Order: sequence, then C-alpha cells, then structure tokens
Amino acid sequence: MLAGIFPAARGASFDDASGIRWALKTNLLHDVVITPDVGAELWFGKERVSVALESVWAWWSRDARHQYWRVRGGWLEVRRWVGSNKTAMEGHHVGIYGSMLDFDFEFGGPGVRSPRGVWGAGLSYGYSLPVSPRLHLDFNLRVGYSRGDILKYKPQCGTYVCTGRRDWSYFGPAAVEVTLVWFPGRGAKNRP
Repeated sequence: MLAGIFPAARGASFDDASGIRWALKTNLLHDVVITPDVGAELWFGKERVSVALESVWAWWSRDARHQYWRVRGGWLEVRRWVGSNKTAMEGHHVGIYGSMLDFDFEFGGPGVRSPRGVWGAGLSYGYSLPVSPRLHLDFNLRVGYSRGDILKYKPQCGTYVCTGRRDWSYFGPAAVEVTLVWFPGRGAKNRP
C-alpha cells in the first residue's frame, strides 16, 4: 500500500540492502525547542541491526540576568529491525539504549541543574517510514531508568546560592522522537 504513496517503499531486494549503509539524522522535536540535535546511524544489513549515536547541545545564556538554557549529552542505541521490510532502516525496530546528559535551567529566578550529569538506560520501540528515496521519518519511544544528582539554586548578589540537593531517580517514558533520517550519496551509493 505504501509503495504507491512513497517511491522508496518499493525498495530494493534484501540482497541489495545487505551491506553497510549509513545515515545522518536530527530529532525534529529537539530542534523545535531550540536544542540542536545531530546523530548518525550505521546499518548492518545481513544482521538487520543498526547502531545509532546521537547528541544534543544547547548553551544559551544571558549572564547579566543569570539566565541559562543549557543541555548537552548523548545516547547510543542498538536497534534490531523486525518485520518483512527489505530496505535498510525501514519499518519496525526494537532496541536498547544508554544515555548521559547534563543540564542547567534558570530563567532569572530559581534554577535547577545536574552538576555531575544524569545517566539512563532502557528499551526502545520505533517505526521508520520512507518519505523519499533518501529520507525517512523515524518515530521512536524510549522507556527506561534514569539517575542523577540534582542541585537547586537561586542567583543572589552576583553568585549562585544552593537551596537544595537530592539524588534523583526515575523509571518510565524517557524520550519521544520524530527524527529526520538522511542517507547521503549519489546514484546507488548508500541508497537504502
């Protein structure tokens, strides 16, 4: 059914997509909230496995007012592609991930930050839909465990005053992604 709507859904045979392919990607939801996101993914065709590495980095501040929006970190995900799709990185996938990030959110009042970072690990499920021969949209949900040290503070007299500190742990939904995936190349080179 999708083959009539999306040309890439017609795809090549499994033999044609059995080699290593690679893609560049960005999570559009991160981009919307002004947190640049960039990543890469390698597809190992015969095993129907891919390895994705992604990172975010935003460092917006207004020092005169002690305003910050800082997020930086990354995650590694190993995916197993399931189903009968024969093209690279298309269809359903399940995976495991590990992540590490730190943040500092303060907008002229009390702030919260993670001085030593927050780490996480868990499971993922997603679906990748081709929208053109070299572009896919990947929808992904992660569920897992996160843990870190959280510091609450307020700017006062040109410095930061700690108002609280606690160990933080969480289990549940960890990420929602709508990722644009691009397979660079020309002709048949690196084509999914």
